[in-house]
Amino acid sequence: MKHRGSAFTLIELLVVIAIIGILAAMLLPALNKAREKGQRSACLSNMRQCQMGVLAYTDDNYQLTPKGYGNINWTTNTWRELIAPYVKDRTIMRCPRIKPTELNGGSLCNYGINPYAGETSYGPYSGCIPLPMITLPADTFSIGENQEGDWVCEPRDESPWTVPAPGPWPNPGWFFARHDVGAVMAFFDGHASWTSTTEAHKSSCYLFLIQKP
Repeated sequence: MKHRGSAFTLIELLVVIAIIGILAAMLLPALNKAREKGQRSACLSNMRQCQMGVLAYTDDNYQLTPKGYGNINWTTNTWRELIAPYVKDRTIMRCPRIKPTELNGGSLCNYGINPYAGETSYGPYSGCIPLPMITLPADTFSIGENQEGDWVCEPRDESPWTVPAPGPWPNPGWFFARHDVGAVMAFFDGHASWTSTTEAHKSSCYLFLIQKP
């Protein structure tokens, strides 16, 4: 008497492969969502540490915010170098979701300072402001995510100084929606949170302004 072998037939193998493919397709979105959640949490932690560095710097420098940059250079004389002694390493100045090779200019960072704090001249001080000038620190962002690695994080589509808004600025370190439809921002009171692009640009870039309307 002949016995059938225990091997799978071609049809059975194809069915098994199809089932595995369906299960993988069902699990992939959940895995991607979990990965993004982890990356966002790490980004939030990075932002908080950077903001603690900013506040520590101001404590040692007459309550003045760090200067955004000292010359047109991506890698030296920027606020990142000024707060470096107060943070553990420069890798926390970049969202873990991106690679350094994605950034321009060799800065290796995609966090930028609020230009209305890091590019504003105050009295004899160029490129910085005193913390007491910030009327609502919990509503004014200090550091945000940009796309290109610039030293600042600017509003993408409008300038708060003109009405109506003139449109996109040339060559900015735009606020960039790195996480879904928003990005992580740190605020002058010390907290950090995910912020939607709509929220960041509401009321003529309210979150960017130092002295509120």
